[in-house]
Amino acid sequence: MKRLMMLVVMSLGVCNISFADTIEDVTKLNSLKQGATTSEDVIGTFGKPLRENHNPDGRFIYVYNCRLPDKDGPSNPPLVGEITFLFGPDHRFVRLSVYQDTDAPTR
Repeated sequence: MKRLMMLVVMSLGVCNISFADTIEDVTKLNSLKQGATTSEDVIGTFGKPLRENHNPDGRFIYVYNCRLPDKDGPSNPPLVGEITFLFGPDHRFVRLSVYQDTDAPTR
């Protein structure tokens, strides 16, 4: 049993796949540059997206969960929802959109 447990722990250590957590860092979002940041940069910064959607024209989006602090201060509830990153056919960042979850708890 001890050997089996050790094998499981070792195999978990080998699997170093980074999946997206909830985006909470506005500084990282503000560091993205239109036309310069690539889709690979976004994955490197935020992890693998929750979903991807590829259009026939070559554009695509990555979808992440977000929990962003309120711009007026921590005493206000955060914005909880999803962020989509739009990329062009060249894999360059075009824009992001934030969608608030209206059913999210306020605290």
